[in-house]
Amino acid sequence: DIEPQEEDQNAEKTVECVSVPDVRRMRSSQAAEVLYHRGLVPDATGEGYVISQSPRQGQIVHLGTEIHLATKPSIPIDGNKVEVPDVIGRPLRDAIGDFAQANVRFVVIGSGVVASQNPPAGSMINRDDVCLLTCKIKNSP
Repeated sequence: DIEPQEEDQNAEKTVECVSVPDVRRMRSSQAAEVLYHRGLVPDATGEGYVISQSPRQGQIVHLGTEIHLATKPSIPIDGNKVEVPDVIGRPLRDAIGDFAQANVRFVVIGSGVVASQNPPAGSMINRDDVCLLTCKIKNSP
């Protein structure tokens, strides 16, 4: 007979921590996606662009920590617009080159091939806006 072993009450529980990403200047929906991907919980005070966040970027917090996002409808920019390139289905390395050539800022979730992008290809965005690229590993046939 095998007797069940009692759990050690004194065993330390491991708590996973993560660094808070910088989601300022992202649309609130993009910021939420990045935070969820990191295991954090977004709390936005409105729609639009994130203008500040708490805790601040770079701080180490426990998984599941709520990140408070202050937003405003738009960020006043001097009017310089850039077109978002179409990179869906392209390897991340190529997409990075396309975005660099178009002078568009971006954040990447995952690796492999670009599965989605936000805002979509062809959108005209302010030069300081950020595009979110979500990548997935391509399955071999």
